[in-house]
Amino acid sequence: KAHDAGRKSHRNNMGQTRQIVEWLSMEHPDLRDLTEDHVRGKLRQLESSNYSPWTVMHWLTKTRILIDCAVKLGMIEENPSRSIRLRQPKRVAPRVIIEPDEAVHLLERSLHYRQWINGGLPTACRLGLYAGLRPEEMAWCQWGWLSATRHRLDIQETVCEETGKRWIPKDWEMRVIGVKAALVEFVAAQKEWLKRKDFFGPFMLPGGGARRSGFKNRHLSENAIQSAFRKMVIAEGLNPKITLYSFRHTFLTELARAGVDVRTLQEIAGHSEIRTTEGYLHALRAEKQTDGLPY
Repeated sequence: KAHDAGRKSHRNNMGQTRQIVEWLSMEHPDLRDLTEDHVRGKLRQLESSNYSPWTVMHWLTKTRILIDCAVKLGMIEENPSRSIRLRQPKRVAPRVIIEPDEAVHLLERSLHYRQWINGGLPTACRLGLYAGLRPEEMAWCQWGWLSATRHRLDIQETVCEETGKRWIPKDWEMRVIGVKAALVEFVAAQKEWLKRKDFFGPFMLPGGGARRSGFKNRHLSENAIQSAFRKMVIAEGLNPKITLYSFRHTFLTELARAGVDVRTLQEIAGHSEIRTTEGYLHALRAEKQTDGLPY
C-alpha cells in the first residue's frame, strides 16, 4: 500500500497488522469461527484499554484488509469485519499555526543551531515554511529537486547511492511547488557552507554522524530532524506544541489567507483527498486575508 517498505507509515502499518495476526492466532486459530461479534468485542477491549479512537479506527481498517486476503485464500467465506462501521473520530488537539513573528524568529534563530544534524536545521525550517514539506520529504530532498532559475521544487523519487535505499512518493505526493526567492538564495548559501565544512553530498540534509563512513552521501532520518527541532524549541523557550509539522500547517494556512483556492492547495500539499486540505482552513473563519507569506 505504501509503495516503499522503508516508509515510516508502512512500518507502522505492518507493526499493527502483526498484532492483529497474533490476536487471531491465539483467539481464533480457525478463521471460519470468527464472527462480527468477536471483532466488535476486540474493538471494545481496545477502547476500554484507553487506545485512542484513531488507533481503534486504524485497527479495524487493517483487520478488514488482512481478512480480505484470507477470503481470497479460501480460509474463510466472508469478511465479518466488513459489516462494522465506525464514525471517523474528531480531532481534539488543535493544530498549532505559527504566527508570522514566530516564523521570522525561528528562521533567524535556526541559524544559531548548526551544531546539530550537520548544520541542516536552518534548511529544514525553510523547507517547511517556504515549501510545506513533510519531515520525510525533507530527509530525502536532494539539490536537484530545486530549480534556482524557475523558483520551483520538484518532489520526486530518490535513491541513496550509499545505502541502495529508494524513496518513492505516493502518486499525489509527486508534485511541483513554486517557492520564494528567499529559499533559493538560502539553499545556494547553505551549499557553500556545507562545502567549507566538508559535509556536502547529494542530499540537502546530509545524514549520520561525521564519524560514520560515507555519512555525507546518506540521507538524514526524519526522526533526527524532528529531534533537533524539538531541542531548538525548548532552548528558545517557545510553545512546546510547535513541531516541525507546524511549518507545513502554517505554510498552507498562509497561502489560504492569501486567497489561494483549496483545489490548488491540495495539489501543493500533495493530499490525496481535498477534505484533508480543508482541515487547514479552520483558522481562517475569523481572520482577514493577508498578502502572501508574511515571513
